[in-house]
Amino acid sequence: DKKKDLEHLKIKVDNGADYIVTQLFFDIDVFLEFVENAKRIGIDIPIVPGVMPMDKYGPIKFVSKQMGIEIPEKLKDKLEAHKDDKDAIKKILEEHTLLMCKKLVEQGSPGIQFYTMDKPEGTKKVLQELCKE
Repeated sequence: DKKKDLEHLKIKVDNGADYIVTQLFFDIDVFLEFVENAKRIGIDIPIVPGVMPMDKYGPIKFVSKQMGIEIPEKLKDKLEAHKDDKDAIKKILEEHTLLMCKKLVEQGSPGIQFYTMDKPEGTKKVLQELCKE
């Protein structure tokens, strides 16, 4: 329940939390909505988005199912259309992660928490691309 989650988060903030780090997400609109809802109830500390660069479709389906993380329909459709092409999947996911990170920076994100799961290559690639701009 998103409302209860925000209420619990507000209690943590009221008891001294200095900042918030989110779990990973694939839909930037969901994150931006979360930030707006948090602000609406008086949460005014930095909210750092959690991003996990991935290069395979299987793990995305797994975390989506196990953790209830929404995958945008447009991304899901692209992945399904190329599910048997590992190189295409990797490219689609790299582009999606980079685009999300660019939008986060443009939106004034106080930082980005990269979840690497002992695979730093995707994060390194995203950071290299972000630094080019």
